[in-house]
Parts: sequence; C-alpha cells; structure tokens
Amino acid sequence: MTPISVTLERFIAVHYNRAYENCSIGYGVAIGILQFILAFGYLVSRYVYAAFSPKNFTFVYCHTLASSSLSAAEIVIPTYVIMVLQIVSIITFKILEIRNQRLRAVSDINLSSRFTLDQGKRSMAALKAFMHFSCIIGTTIALATSILHMYSFHFSKPRYMAIFECM
Repeated sequence: MTPISVTLERFIAVHYNRAYENCSIGYGVAIGILQFILAFGYLVSRYVYAAFSPKNFTFVYCHTLASSSLSAAEIVIPTYVIMVLQIVSIITFKILEIRNQRLRAVSDINLSSRFTLDQGKRSMAALKAFMHFSCIIGTTIALATSILHMYSFHFSKPRYMAIFECM
C-alpha cells in the first residue's frame, strides 16, 4: 500500500508547493491512516472467510487462509486490485514528476517553493525504483497466482502447495 500513499503525499507536495512547508501535520497523519486502512482492507478481504476450525480448514500456502467456499476469483481479485492501484500510482507519479520539473523551470517562484520542488525531485528519484519494484512483484504474484488457480485441477494438493511455495 506504500506506493499509493507515497503518490498521494507527492501530489500534495507538488500541488501545494508554495505552502507545503507550512502545511499541517494533519496531512501526514491522514496519509498514514489511509495507508493503514488500505492495508487493513486488503487483509480483511484475505481472511474474512477464513475457516479456523479443523473440519473445513483449507490452507492456501503463503497466500491466504480460506474456507472451501471461496472461489479462486475471490482469492486473486484483491491481488489484482493492488496491482491496478500500483500501476495507477506509477502513472500518477510520473505525471507529478513532469509537473514538478515544469514548476521548477518557472522563474517567479520563491526560494521556499524552489527548495520544496528540489526536495520533491530528489525524493521522486529515490522512490521511483521502490514503486516500480513493488509493482513488478505485485504483478508477478497476481499473474502467477491466477495461472496456478486456473490450472489447479491438474495438480494433486501436495504438488499444488509445493508450486505455490515456490512462487
């Protein structure tokens, strides 16, 4: 969920570049709470139907605890939602990076704004690799999980679990 929160923070920084250093600490707290809510929502989607009693317990290794009533789609959809949100975050982050460069080129900005924009440029350079890597990992997991679930009927349960473990 971090790329989503980072993109939102950079949006606020670029949008309010003239007054960003005077912004309330509430923005940071709100973004932190948002990240917590997003992560909590994802985890709830994974475990809300978890069967913790031995009689109907199915363990999809490294992915989720799910009762046998869950379909493969209900298992992989939350992962795809994360993948789409991360791709949208990367696109938005790139747009913000371009906007940040254009704002820095304006000659009538004050020293405080220039400092904020320069800090933004450095933080965007540092965070870009993290965001791309996070998206690649999320996309790989989503696609591999989908393919495995689509062909799961070809595997015995031990083989299925072993393949899932290798992912």
